[in-house]
Amino acid sequence: MTACQNTPKTPALDMANFDLSVAPNADFYEYATGGWQKNNPLKPEYARYGSFDILRDNNEKRINELFSGMTQQKAEPGSVKQKISDLYKMGLDSVRLNAEGAAPIKAAVDGILAIGDRSQLTAAVARLHSSIANPFFGVGVQSDLMNSDINALYASQPDLIMGDRDYYLDPENESIRTAYKEYLGKIFRLSGVPEADIDKAVAGVLSIETKLAEKNWSSVELRNIPAMYNPRRRPISRRPTMPSTGPSTIRQWASAISSRSS
Repeated sequence: MTACQNTPKTPALDMANFDLSVAPNADFYEYATGGWQKNNPLKPEYARYGSFDILRDNNEKRINELFSGMTQQKAEPGSVKQKISDLYKMGLDSVRLNAEGAAPIKAAVDGILAIGDRSQLTAAVARLHSSIANPFFGVGVQSDLMNSDINALYASQPDLIMGDRDYYLDPENESIRTAYKEYLGKIFRLSGVPEADIDKAVAGVLSIETKLAEKNWSSVELRNIPAMYNPRRRPISRRPTMPSTGPSTIRQWASAISSRSS
């Protein structure tokens, strides 16, 4: 725990982040963040950079130092420390990782590529939602925005692989989309997809994600918290105004989620 204990503390309110030359009643945003913007120019690998990004980066550094230290200790066999240490060492074993290639995920990839109808797709989406990803839409439980005494299940727009919807839609980002297609092609090759099918697979991914981006709210629209609060109290099956395929598909998804958690 030494790495965590020796990390210097950061003041909760750092006046260097302000721009005191700006009157708060003229431009409060510039007043409150002008110093931060000047001292922290946006890096090319980030679409945004704020205090939470620093928190994430610091956490990654501290956790890495903590786990690195654990690998140097002689942990009791079967203990949590020993399991964490072994898992960390496995992640660093580049020789084994290169030898295995895509073999560890082959079954999962083959299952996705074998999807042939809506029911199979719904089941696959549910599997991913209950494990490692949020395809097509996000879902999770958090405090109700209007009543913190209760929790609510939220459905939200999906996270896009390139991060921001503008990377998919703005003409000025064409070079980024070109690089992204090259990246997707490399990923499909490493996953064992036949060369003859790669261009089609890349085009399919970009087409789906672009359609999702077209429906996603912009970063500015996402600041409108009241507009994001749309509670639904009645069961889906009792909503006759929904398209006939909607409730059935959602019930299939819910059933698949339930079966995996039971």
